[in-house]
Amino acid sequence: MKGMTTVQRKLSIALSAGAFAGLALAAAPAASAEPGPSGTPTPQIQNTQAPADGQAKSAVKGKNSPVAGCWFKADKPFPVSYDVRSQSRIKNCFGRPTACYMNSYLEKYHPGKHQWYLVAANRKGWGSCKAGRKVIAKYRCGWDRHFTSYYHTVTVALASKNGNNGNVGKAVSKAFASHCH
Repeated sequence: MKGMTTVQRKLSIALSAGAFAGLALAAAPAASAEPGPSGTPTPQIQNTQAPADGQAKSAVKGKNSPVAGCWFKADKPFPVSYDVRSQSRIKNCFGRPTACYMNSYLEKYHPGKHQWYLVAANRKGWGSCKAGRKVIAKYRCGWDRHFTSYYHTVTVALASKNGNNGNVGKAVSKAFASHCH
């Protein structure tokens, strides 16, 4: 970790401590998705670390300033042509944070190993804390109507005010079923 900034260390520690862990999978049929190729039901995410609504908050309390931070959102992945895209965005902010760090990750479910793995990332890094700011990760794939894959978005974010960093916030979207593999 030598040579890393404080933010890079915080994110590295959060990721190694399981920023993507804590997701349990339960087999339960979903009303809107088709069963997989072997008739298996659509996987449903039971997230044990991030709120179920795909939102997370990062807040910082400065020594001489009020609390500041932002609410971040992990939107459900969506198809665009031969891509599946994940979108992370800032919903709203409070207390006028001076900078926000935001990354968007697209993960795909591996049914044989019963786990999610990373297929695309957009590590945008520092930027403004304006509501509506988006970070999109794209995954190019092939289509097969006889095969269904499942994807979700993971947002990792951090708000800062006057050089003081808040907690690392992590949000996970609901799963998206697609014939893109």
